[in-house]
Amino acid sequence: MPQDIRAPDGSIVRFPDGMSDEQIIAVMRREYGGPDNRKASFGLGVYKGATKPLDNAAMALEAGAKRVGIPTDKINNLFGMPSAAQATDQRAQAFANAPRKPGFAGQVVGEIIGTAPVMMATRNPFAVGAGQGALLTDSRTPGGVAADAAMGAGLNYLGGKAMDAVADVIRPKVAPAVRRLQQAGVELTPGMIKGGKAMVREDKAMSRPGVGDRIAAGRQRTHETVNTAWVNEALKPLGVKLPASTKPGFDAISYAKGEIQRAYDRVIPNLAVQLNGQQFAQNIAGAARNLKPAEQKQLRQIVSNELGNGQLAGQNLKRAQGEIRRLAGKFSRSQNTNEQMLGEALKAVDDELTGAMVAQNPKYAPELQRVNSAYRGYRIAADAAGRTDEGLATTAQMRQATRRGDFSKNKDASARGEAFMQRFTRDARAVVPARAPNGSGTAAHLQSGNLFANIKGAVEGWGYEVDRAAQNLKIAPRPKQARKAARFARRLKGPAGAAAVASANSGND
Repeated sequence: MPQDIRAPDGSIVRFPDGMSDEQIIAVMRREYGGPDNRKASFGLGVYKGATKPLDNAAMALEAGAKRVGIPTDKINNLFGMPSAAQATDQRAQAFANAPRKPGFAGQVVGEIIGTAPVMMATRNPFAVGAGQGALLTDSRTPGGVAADAAMGAGLNYLGGKAMDAVADVIRPKVAPAVRRLQQAGVELTPGMIKGGKAMVREDKAMSRPGVGDRIAAGRQRTHETVNTAWVNEALKPLGVKLPASTKPGFDAISYAKGEIQRAYDRVIPNLAVQLNGQQFAQNIAGAARNLKPAEQKQLRQIVSNELGNGQLAGQNLKRAQGEIRRLAGKFSRSQNTNEQMLGEALKAVDDELTGAMVAQNPKYAPELQRVNSAYRGYRIAADAAGRTDEGLATTAQMRQATRRGDFSKNKDASARGEAFMQRFTRDARAVVPARAPNGSGTAAHLQSGNLFANIKGAVEGWGYEVDRAAQNLKIAPRPKQARKAARFARRLKGPAGAAAVASANSGND
């Protein structure tokens, strides 16, 4: 029999027999308001969310058709179909009368699914958000739809930016050269890490009191650690590094030389070579071609004295190669251009001798190649260090020394970016200033008596230290899986933006 229920306004509402309590509550809530205490259904939420953009699109198309004179009402009546607006209202009533209410999370998922074609049509976050906002609007006026489209554009953009921020926390985007230098142990200033305009601003700040001194100190640390890292790069084939207590500069160069000499002494007693005089002369002819007659004669004399008949083994081989290397270094450091070219030719002789040692002693070739690679790197580092007062080379001097150490024809290896140790020096030159730091500048000292300038400098100095800590945290090592996690987070930019728009629109209708 029918059920009579008293409404909040005192009237009696009669419900037909067979209606469940959930259905009666849904009708009373719809007609008279009040909290919706129905249990939420995720699946029903997905269905509601997915159909909402379809309903809005259908109503927009129907309204557009009417504007151009198409009799949509007659067509709907002819086929016995409701109008788009009627179909939308019927669906809304069905949701209101359902035993369960559409779940909020399900609506968000459904609205993302329903607006997926917009995401597939363009990657522009503003265009995607505007399309989603228009499709998920609850407004029925052009102004209201436009407002929701504008809000959607903003929310989609901000949602994508939020995922970018998450990815940056997991593994920030850092220039590859900066990342490699950090992994090599180089301490970089904030301007070097960020590059571009940030580096220009840091250069200008060098002349201000307070902050200028801090920047100068930071750049001095960079200058020292990049030299340490460069020597470690030379020692890498031996699997050793400079001890933390070793000072950068001449001390580091001396330590590296000792490590290489000890490794060389372990392998050299086992080696022997038999040189083909004619072939050997042909192989080094290119290096001797540009020498003046006097230096050509001197080169031939040195080769004859040290290599003799070409049969060398053990300590004799060690002595001969050691003397050739000593003379190569001596002449390379000369102020006389002709002697410098002789030094380069002797380095080519050393390389040719080393090649013969590797080829004719296959059992010890791997160990010898590691030693020779380390020595080759040491020779480049020592060349640059020897041209400075304290053994600390600038990044420009490192690059020049790398090019001088390239004995390929016409410096082809350098032209291809494949010269020995070139990647490190290229990274260093790209990130670190070419000149050595020389203090905070004259302007900072001229302003040192200005109270306002000092206060401002102290504040800027504090800000610089905060920025330095933040940038060092940015490039700090991350777990191996951080790269994949960050890449995945960035791929979620589109869905995150869509979710932001959907969340703002779900549950409002």
